[in-house]
Amino acid sequence: MENQVYRIEMSDKYKLELYVCDTNELNPHRDIKEIGVVVFKDGEQIDGDIDEMGLDSLIKFLTDCKKHISEFNANSKPTDEM
Repeated sequence: MENQVYRIEMSDKYKLELYVCDTNELNPHRDIKEIGVVVFKDGEQIDGDIDEMGLDSLIKFLTDCKKHISEFNANSKPTDEM
């Protein structure tokens, strides 16, 4: 997982990257891993991270979204509108 990056090309030349990154906790110090989140545009970079609790929440959100989208698309009927 260390060398895998999930990239999303977005509108207006934005790019989003997700990857596993190293970080640490203090008191007591210990090394941990999180999901690194980076947004790029025109040479500017905005960094963020998702910890384990946030990752659980994101997985639930994405799972719920997939179910909703799959059900909606399966029930979507063709129309004559164009």
